[in-house]
Amino acid sequence: VDLIFMDEGQLLIVFSDHIESYHVESGDRVWEFQVESSSEIFAGKIIYANHSVYFDNGEGTVARLSGRDGSILDTYKVLEGGIFTYVRNLAVSPDGKLLGFVDDMTNYGTSTIYLYNTETGKEYSADIESTIVTKLVFAGNDHLFFMTDSGTLSSSTTYNNEITFIEVATMHFYCFDPTMKLLWTKDLQYNDMAVCMGVLDLPSRDS
Repeated sequence: VDLIFMDEGQLLIVFSDHIESYHVESGDRVWEFQVESSSEIFAGKIIYANHSVYFDNGEGTVARLSGRDGSILDTYKVLEGGIFTYVRNLAVSPDGKLLGFVDDMTNYGTSTIYLYNTETGKEYSADIESTIVTKLVFAGNDHLFFMTDSGTLSSSTTYNNEITFIEVATMHFYCFDPTMKLLWTKDLQYNDMAVCMGVLDLPSRDS
């Protein structure tokens, strides 16, 4: 179950196969939307932007519902494929004009990042050498950020008589424009992976 607060004074409750909207002050249910039997909603894939609710509707489509009454406003065919084609890591620009997502069917070692323009129907893409998608998010209406992590817990050491796995890991940041042109990229290296993940309170490598 996932919870999203909307501008309409409504609370959106997301289940695996349907969405319910409730009025915050009265607690009355405002609307309900049942997804098709061939689809399944995953928590974290529901996006609220520009008074609309966006989610993966299965079969390579993204649905847009009215935040006010739950009616279907649009359905975007963003991926060609069958029943098991899902849109991963969905992101929506604040104005609702651009959809960012990752194709579920990726090649080994590569992730394909897509950007779909809801006004023109044009789709752009870029391949990134990574299969670990940490975050896909819009910064304003014209910049799509993609973050991925190259770190793995591979080496071990002993600290306070306990064995833990540590490694110097790198977080990769990519910034794209509305046509998926890469504007810049930056690598952020941080010390012990275990510290970053909150596994143990380890000292930094430099101390």
